[in-house]
Amino acid sequence: SYSFCTLLTFDIKMGRGRRGKAKQAKNDNWKYKTIDKTCVLLDKYYAQQKEVIKEGEWEQILETFKKPLLTTFRVSTSCEKTAAETVAKIRKIQSDMKESGLPDHQILEEVMWFPGEGRCWQVDLSKKEMSRDIPAARPLYDFLLSATESGRISRQEVVSMIPPLFMDVQPHHMVLDTCAAPGSKTAQLMESMAAQGTDITGCVIANDMDSKRCDVLVKQTQRQRELYPNMIVTNHNAGLFPMISIPDPENPTQLIRKQFDRILCDVVCSGDGTFRKSLDLWGRWTPAFGTSTHKPQCQILLRALDLLKEGGRLVYSTCSLNPIEDEAVLMHCMKTTKHDVELVDCSDMLPGLKRDPGVNSWVLMSKDCEEVYKSWDEVTPVVASNEHFHECMFPCPDIEKYNLHRSMRFKPHHHNTGGFFVAVLHKKKDNTAHPRVRQPGEGGAPSWEELVLKGDFKNKKPVETSMFNMTESECLDVKKALNLKDTFPIRNLFCRRTGGKLRRTYLFADMAKSIINGNNMSPCTDGWPRLKIVTGGLRIAEKNSGLGGGFRSVQEAAELLARHTDSTSHASVSEGVFKTLLHADSPPWRIDISKDVSNESEKKLLLALADGPAVISVPGTNVAGACRKHQDSLNLWADANEINRLRSALNLPILQPSQKKRDRADDAEESGELKKQKEDSEEN
Repeated sequence: SYSFCTLLTFDIKMGRGRRGKAKQAKNDNWKYKTIDKTCVLLDKYYAQQKEVIKEGEWEQILETFKKPLLTTFRVSTSCEKTAAETVAKIRKIQSDMKESGLPDHQILEEVMWFPGEGRCWQVDLSKKEMSRDIPAARPLYDFLLSATESGRISRQEVVSMIPPLFMDVQPHHMVLDTCAAPGSKTAQLMESMAAQGTDITGCVIANDMDSKRCDVLVKQTQRQRELYPNMIVTNHNAGLFPMISIPDPENPTQLIRKQFDRILCDVVCSGDGTFRKSLDLWGRWTPAFGTSTHKPQCQILLRALDLLKEGGRLVYSTCSLNPIEDEAVLMHCMKTTKHDVELVDCSDMLPGLKRDPGVNSWVLMSKDCEEVYKSWDEVTPVVASNEHFHECMFPCPDIEKYNLHRSMRFKPHHHNTGGFFVAVLHKKKDNTAHPRVRQPGEGGAPSWEELVLKGDFKNKKPVETSMFNMTESECLDVKKALNLKDTFPIRNLFCRRTGGKLRRTYLFADMAKSIINGNNMSPCTDGWPRLKIVTGGLRIAEKNSGLGGGFRSVQEAAELLARHTDSTSHASVSEGVFKTLLHADSPPWRIDISKDVSNESEKKLLLALADGPAVISVPGTNVAGACRKHQDSLNLWADANEINRLRSALNLPILQPSQKKRDRADDAEESGELKKQKEDSEEN
């Protein structure tokens, strides 16, 4: 029976200078709490949704909800050669697990409906079972740690992988992910751009309204560093996302509007498809969760339709089965948008993926599920106020013309997953009036002051510039410090400044460069504040006090710099040199070239490097390192995460915390701390 689940939680009170007492408090306050995996309100609510839930289906959904989620991951396709090597390694692990005599359900299996052979995998084992309880599964656990660190795989729930598969992203597209954190779907979109095998000229803008979640987003997507010049991370309310403007190629002093080819709206929702991991939902879910998210969902989708270009494609998705958050949002937005949009029939895409069509009929219920409302006519003003009901939440009389059956609902028992809803919209005609961007107050456009008084931007000010253009002399300083060849796109560098002083430089692709240039030219466009850019681009160099305040190369750019650095600062070496550099378990990662390098030709190459920033790389691989050469010493500039990435690429064990810390982390994950479960539900 899966009706009850035991959670291991702890409560800590700590203050400054009391680490020892805090540690003792942590040990003394472990508490066990039993979660009842039943929800009467949920049962009553979906019993009334006759079209959403077929007869006899709810029992199957509940049974699946009460089971732990499978461990799932997909192989990164940004590099075809690396992907093929990764798939071969996974198949070897799968073969070894079969030979070990494990039960079938505990053996790694391929997700067959996922496009591309060997691209998606799952196994019915928890982290604790793989790492400690089942020795035959330990190689899989070690592989997951290593491959995730190096960016060769992405740990992601299977249904969360579905929305990007319907977007048909091409290498030249400008793409917006409106609610991007934690970033797994954004990484998937970036990989889709690279999967075509042609040069990437497009750009992905990943947005999230929570600045802290933007940090998680950056960490997740930076594993695809070869694609990072084509990415910008922004921090906005998706319902008020600014219009993009770029300099007019024919008149660079003027700005023109730039709309998106593809937009993903994986919006905030009640998360009632995530009961398998959001265990706290069992005790707190009510129908009010859906009605409270309906309005922001509509705001996000309507704004996204404005930002989408004519002929563009938008994917709307939630991790909820609730029609108030799904079909009702689509119906309202298609009815009220000034643009001509339609739902796309995707029944011929991913034929092995089971799904149910969208519905045309649903009901609303009171918070206690005692009252059922089939139409707006049944709702009194008092009920509408207390329950936060709106007319747009109910099916309209001409609902059939919106073809809601073309949307897709993925139920947990279809493929032993969570629940998800996906709809694909095509913008047939754009009815935006002004193709050229107007400044505040120009040509009838409202002034900034008028916009503030309207309320949408109340108490907000124009966003300050965060990515600065670099001067000619600053670009030349970077080029000289790193000994870059003329092949390096030095004019595509931007920088961050602290107190007016340049600190770090970032490389952007051409489209991303145009977006930032347009953003820097105007405080707001057509009354919308400009982009609040958190980060983006590939970090190339930063000032270093150890070099007399000069520039040093950055590890995340080492592979790129190896292709654009001349022989005075770049050397091709064997894997043995890197393994010698990385032999220590803690920094510094340093070698004495004369003593530690045995191969004479490699020793000669390394000694010939000029003192200062240098790059070493292994030919035919993605292994490269940003170093500092000083006389006979070669020091690798990299933090712990970058070191683990290199160790993984070289098939070396990655550096891990102590066994005691790992065991405690495993226990906490296995039990499912309530706070973490709540955060997970918000992420999806």
